[in-house]
Amino acid sequence: MIKSPPITIPAITVSETSAELAGDSAIDAAPAGADIEALYENGAYPTASPEGWRVDLEPALPIIDAYLERSKGLVNPGAQFFSPSPFFVTDEPRNPVALSSIKGKGGACIGIGQSLSLTYAAWLGAHHAYVIDLNGHVPFSFVPAYGSLLCMARSRLEFLSLVLGIPIPESFGIQSENTDSPQRIFDMILGCGSFDQDFFKSVSIAIATAIASRGPLSDNGVIFQAVQGWLSRFGTEYRNDIQNQEIPLEALQLSDKEGQGRLLSTETAFQRKRRLFMEGRLTGVAGDITDGCLLDVSLDMIARKLSAQVVYLANAEAWIMDHAMHAVEEGGPDAQAMQLKRIVSFYSDLNCIPSAPDALLISANTLMHTWVGRLRRYLKLSFPPGRPELDAAKAAVEFFPIRTHAGSMQNKSPARIIHSLVMAHELPLKVSQRLRIALVAVADIFEGHPPDAATVRLRLSKDPSTIGMFEPWEIELLINNLQELRVVEKD
Repeated sequence: MIKSPPITIPAITVSETSAELAGDSAIDAAPAGADIEALYENGAYPTASPEGWRVDLEPALPIIDAYLERSKGLVNPGAQFFSPSPFFVTDEPRNPVALSSIKGKGGACIGIGQSLSLTYAAWLGAHHAYVIDLNGHVPFSFVPAYGSLLCMARSRLEFLSLVLGIPIPESFGIQSENTDSPQRIFDMILGCGSFDQDFFKSVSIAIATAIASRGPLSDNGVIFQAVQGWLSRFGTEYRNDIQNQEIPLEALQLSDKEGQGRLLSTETAFQRKRRLFMEGRLTGVAGDITDGCLLDVSLDMIARKLSAQVVYLANAEAWIMDHAMHAVEEGGPDAQAMQLKRIVSFYSDLNCIPSAPDALLISANTLMHTWVGRLRRYLKLSFPPGRPELDAAKAAVEFFPIRTHAGSMQNKSPARIIHSLVMAHELPLKVSQRLRIALVAVADIFEGHPPDAATVRLRLSKDPSTIGMFEPWEIELLINNLQELRVVEKD
């Protein structure tokens, strides 16, 4: 293990009382689901102070070592290590809908990508969380780098001080609660001192060096460059562009009226996410979710006796379907067969995940609107059981636009959603000709809530050519998907 020397913020005196290991405080010893706010109010952990504190990477190293040790057996052969960095913040505008549905439920959390996977796991109070990505740099470079920062900073004020290179006094946290203006908050940060442009760079090099020596690749330089590059971008997001007078991203995140679970919105939000790392409740997974990656996660969960409460797919399902639709409509037989096999693998493996009866699926469609629903019901709507696999995969592709478009039109009537599908407005996914004909046939009976299945079937049967386009089981699946519009309208 590489011994990293303590890193001290320039112009700050290190106080002996704050040199304790980050994991020694009561907040980190609290069980999952504990009342963090109460611990915070009772002074269970130290905060930044004018006297300063020791910023030391050393306490974070055993935590990162344990994370990487848990993760190294979950590198799928389909994993790739490529340069694009993950998002710092989400572009899914409806994620507060998901947060309100999962808060404090516990259980395991499976998520794709870094940003919202960690947020959902923290809000869930997950007993354990899995962060999955095709890009191996997410679980093996970016997540441990982010975790290192969280472990080094024991409060959100220390976190801000760390990435800005500005000593922010404890009183700032009290003052910032009295204003909703990002500009005022930022001006207050500037009033705490001047930026040290070289400080975060030195922190980045120390973290990158430590993680590179522990990564799964034989070429440590690849990990080092990825970590340092990501941290450089990450730190830039926090610092003001002095020349353009832009407000830094995290100054905006010190308040969170929309309830998006932002890292620095409250001390509670910060500690929820920090504890995922501190308590060893996080495992990284590198691989393709259509090529056995989810099965690896399921086996690890079984070994840990875990049951999933939340499965977050980001927009991966829409991405898979988009490729499949193009292959089915425009590709040759080989391309079609390959894409349909990917769909079979994806849904079959998703169905194997050990999950609670009320487990939720959180997904984002191609318009990045969040959909939340019961995992088991969604699987039945997507990939009908008891059918030949390739037939089921084709149905999953064809009826996917109903589910994804419904999720993008919250507060719209079922009739409005069907009309938009028929007209192909606002939808980047193609709608098959026979589905379009069927939707036209039933559109006028969806003026209120979706009618019962018998009414839909009767309307379709009035035109023998329309109902003759579908097998009986496809009619049943179509009706079940249309019935789901009722759930979306209630959101």
